[in-house]
Amino acid sequence: GLVNDVDRAGVTFRRAVVSAFAIDADVHYLAVSPRGANVPRYRGVGWDAGLTFRPLTGLSLEGRLARRVVNDSLVPAGYAIQTDYTGTARWRLTERTTIIGQAQYGERGFRRDPALIASPVNSDRFSNYAVSIARDVGARLRLAADVKWIGRRTDSGTNNFNATIAALTASLHF
Repeated sequence: GLVNDVDRAGVTFRRAVVSAFAIDADVHYLAVSPRGANVPRYRGVGWDAGLTFRPLTGLSLEGRLARRVVNDSLVPAGYAIQTDYTGTARWRLTERTTIIGQAQYGERGFRRDPALIASPVNSDRFSNYAVSIARDVGARLRLAADVKWIGRRTDSGTNNFNATIAALTASLHF
């Protein structure tokens, strides 16, 4: 089977600039060396960086940028280089109620052995938009309602989709 050796070396920085702003950054060199198939190697920069702004008590706004290597079942006999842009707003409405909104845009470039996998998709773009409200009922029970929209577009126009997901959950914490 295919094994991807992923090496990375870099620096991490975390700092609360002032009480309302915090920065964190992880910048690194990525080296991917696949073994067991004719998959192209990757050499380049990876990162995961975020800026958090807390303008009011109970409200935080976060922006994140990330580039990483993804090994998952979407890329049989290969891997993907994924770049994400994410914005998240968290608002603690009351002591027990929190509202979270999130928007994410991402791009993936698939790297695989062309002789093993005949796929017309070489890259894709995806978007996720989500809103969640959660309420703590007592010390152990949390009720939540979530709505999420997901969309995917490929470079070849195949395997495109849009989906809307809604969920009501109850979780018990021990």
